[in-house]
This record gives sequence, C-alpha cells and structure tokens, in this order.
Amino acid sequence: MRKSSRLGDYIIELSEIDSTNNYAIKLLGEGMAEHGLCIRADWQSQGKGQLGNTWISEESKNVLMSVVIDTARFPIELQYHMNAMTCLALTEFLMADLQVRHQY
Repeated sequence: MRKSSRLGDYIIELSEIDSTNNYAIKLLGEGMAEHGLCIRADWQSQGKGQLGNTWISEESKNVLMSVVIDTARFPIELQYHMNAMTCLALTEFLMADLQVRHQY
C-alpha cells in the first residue's frame, strides 16, 4: 500500500465481518494498513462501540466503518477536535447529499 496523507484514499468494502475495528487491528499488525485506510461493511456481527460497548445494527442501516488514523501526526490537544470535526463533516454530508431529515 502506498503512502497517503488523506483519509479515505483507500477503502476496503466488505459485505460482512465480525468487526471493522478487529479487521483494522489485524491489518495494522500485519503491516498492511496505513494512515487513511477506511474499512466499511454492510453488516458486522461483533461491532464495537465506545468504552467497550457493543455496536448492534441492522444490515445496511448504519455507517459501519473504521478508519486508520496515525495519531502521531496530530498533537494530543488536537485529537478531540479532529474527532468532533469528523462528526460534523459526516452530519453535513448526510443532511445535504442524502437528504436525511431529523425525525422527532
């Protein structure tokens, strides 16, 4: 895999996997993943949420993905902001491009 500085230059798309996070960790351990790699699945049987929680979803109903980020590229004080900006960018994309509406 060639070096990239952008997120999403490389995307692995899977129909089903135990966990995109487990797969990313496996690829990192094998030296097969670099900064920016995105692993996306239609369904995962053992998804991971934050703080050790399980992520459960219906097939093709959620964004199920893991992105490999080389945190050494970002000072620790900016890592929270990077996460927040990613969430905001995804929200803007979904609202504008996919015509997703809030339902109360």
